[in-house]
Amino acid sequence: MNDLLNTLKSLKIEQCETTDLLKWSRRIDKQGLATDQEPTKVAVLGSRNTQFFTQILKVALMNQGIQPEIYEGEYDSIRFELMDPQSSLVRFKPAFLILIPDTDDLKRLPSILDSEKSVDDLVQETLQETLVLWDTFLSRNSCVILQANYVLPYENALDQLEINVAYSKSVFITKLNLALTHAKPKQVHLIDLNGLSNEIGKIRWFDPQNRLLNKAPYAYEWLPQSVSIFVRQLMGLKGTYRKVLVLDLDNTLWGGVIGDDGLEGINLDPNNPVGEAYLAFQSYVLSLKDKGVMLAICSKNEETTAMSGFTHPTMKLKQSDIACFIANWEDKASNLKTIASRLNVKTDALVFFDDNPAERLIVREYLSDVLVVEVPEDPAGYVNALYEAHAFDWPQITQEDLLRIKAVEGDSQRESLKSQFVDYEAYLASLSMSATAGTITTAQLERFVQLTNKSNQFNLRTLRVTEADILERMKDPDSACLYVDLSDRFSPYGIIACALLKKQGQEAFIENWVMSCRVLNRGVETLTLSLLADKAKAWGCSRLIGEYLRSPKNDMVSDHYLKMGFTQVSEHTYALDLSKAILKPSTITLKEPL
Repeated sequence: MNDLLNTLKSLKIEQCETTDLLKWSRRIDKQGLATDQEPTKVAVLGSRNTQFFTQILKVALMNQGIQPEIYEGEYDSIRFELMDPQSSLVRFKPAFLILIPDTDDLKRLPSILDSEKSVDDLVQETLQETLVLWDTFLSRNSCVILQANYVLPYENALDQLEINVAYSKSVFITKLNLALTHAKPKQVHLIDLNGLSNEIGKIRWFDPQNRLLNKAPYAYEWLPQSVSIFVRQLMGLKGTYRKVLVLDLDNTLWGGVIGDDGLEGINLDPNNPVGEAYLAFQSYVLSLKDKGVMLAICSKNEETTAMSGFTHPTMKLKQSDIACFIANWEDKASNLKTIASRLNVKTDALVFFDDNPAERLIVREYLSDVLVVEVPEDPAGYVNALYEAHAFDWPQITQEDLLRIKAVEGDSQRESLKSQFVDYEAYLASLSMSATAGTITTAQLERFVQLTNKSNQFNLRTLRVTEADILERMKDPDSACLYVDLSDRFSPYGIIACALLKKQGQEAFIENWVMSCRVLNRGVETLTLSLLADKAKAWGCSRLIGEYLRSPKNDMVSDHYLKMGFTQVSEHTYALDLSKAILKPSTITLKEPL
């Protein structure tokens, strides 16, 4: 059974045939195959037939280590299931709700010669109908909605006039999709099914026979790809996503071998097709850095020789863009572990891009949790290869994602400063740390959920949450969602500690406590504890209760509560008498009062 599960987890879903994945679905059911995770409730509703979508969704989720419990709605039941307070969907209480509407749902479309104002008014009316559906269901169920946008059809009656007039169906649907983007609540994430259909090509995406015979929205051939974009978003919302792009140099960022050809011999010529391909790839890599992806170099080279390549006059990437630079003759699997350690991430946060198939094979064999991109021989295909890996398909980008690179750049300066001190407290004082701490608002919601879900090491209970979960807690007077936002003299960190607190009579229970490992032993632990204690006292509680639940990755905090002055009262439970004084760290200045 374990061998079968491991085989399932090794599948590349988007590269599989639909028929093969349907066979896997039947095999899962027949053999009772299951992961060791608590079930995640996922519901699927569609305006067309969703049977095969749901079966492949089950395979794709288990491929990612998720044990799904899936509810599939009846054919064309979106409106009924969302609006009926007694519907089976409401009783199911999903954590994630997948909605796949169809363009045929749009019963009212602009008429020929309608004015632009009339079209915009119709967009708003149609938008309001969707907002009512979302709001009604979310008022009854705390969940995350993943809704596909409307897919523009292949055919139209206006030909080239279609993009030249406001009343065309294409313009109307495009405006409606944009309106949904601007108006959606935080619990709703749109899935760009229309974009996927554009990549594949409308004439291939749609299958008229399949639509008529099986009531399917598109060709079954593309089910693996369409399921995958939903699963990537779901996994990202659960905190699983990649953060670091690790790049080779020779024949990856430039043409040629710098150790043999010299700086003048590498090809980065903007007037040469090959050199232009490498420069285009560098531009795409920089666009990933701009959204918060950390860049690292892993090259078999002499370090000084490798670094000299970044002085090339047409080189777009600069050495300052690289968060971690390793050039030596060690095996790349070992060097990837070093990169992960230096950047304070796990190896499952790494994406490896190397033109050498032998190096890719070694990394796949010895570091199976690293995503290894299959790189084509022609550098003209590098951008597409990296994009099609969808390695950095994040559900949101927070300010902390953008600050992360600055914080990493400041680490070397912090280490240099630390070496000047014998007394650790004096070192902390020299960092000139300051913090904002308190109860979150909607402005901090995305980052709060992101940090809670992605933190594995400093995570006391490994509780995973959705934005909908936190919004519910924010409304509850007996719950508190607390955060710490830290800066020092070298860079801001953003929100680096989060805690959930629940009033239970005369006690306050710490539902979860997470912190970025980047700021371990800086006094943030004590500051967070004082935040928790102050809130508990404000509720009139006499004790603070903490619980440590072991996970495969959180051993580092096994004695955290004991270090914080708690007393162990059972195997997993710890208590702190709030009558005892809790000192706030003297090395962190609060910008705002707790």
